[in-house]
Amino acid sequence: MYEEVLILAGSGLASFSLILFSIYKFDRDIKRRLNMDEGGQELVYRRETSYVTRKRELEYMRDVLQDAIARIYKEFEEGRIGGEEKDLLIAKFRVKLDEVERELREISVYAELEQLENEYNKLLTDYERRKRELEERINRIRQRVRVVEAKKTEEAEKKEVRRRPREEVSLSDLMSELSDMIKRLEEEE
Repeated sequence: MYEEVLILAGSGLASFSLILFSIYKFDRDIKRRLNMDEGGQELVYRRETSYVTRKRELEYMRDVLQDAIARIYKEFEEGRIGGEEKDLLIAKFRVKLDEVERELREISVYAELEQLENEYNKLLTDYERRKRELEERINRIRQRVRVVEAKKTEEAEKKEVRRRPREEVSLSDLMSELSDMIKRLEEEE
């Protein structure tokens, strides 16, 4: 029985050590992701990534922290950790969760602005591209229409030239004109 107690105590201690080690690693990862140095001082945020990407990262971190807190409660209910350990772990994760949520609130407006600006620029780019395409199509069609109109005009002028003499001068008019010319020639002689 004494051996069983030692085994249970040893496994509880190993479990507790494993949890503390994972918290330590998780804590270092969170600090690095939050751009904080080891002293807890916040570093100047360099905008290497977009606000939208940073917001997404923070949302994932928030989900991970919430899952970790839920897991701690579950392990407490299953008897794997004690009440004091649970409170210590939850307090630690709550502090990190509050920091993530604070930064998330601060960055959300900038992320929304950046997203709207990106959509606006994409809309302008798409509009300009579509406008160019339409202008090119219009110009091509206008050129085809001009060629067709020019051919129709040429054909109409040729037909007009052929019709005019026939339409304007009838045979009787031509005969009277010829007789007038003959009379004038005779008078001149």
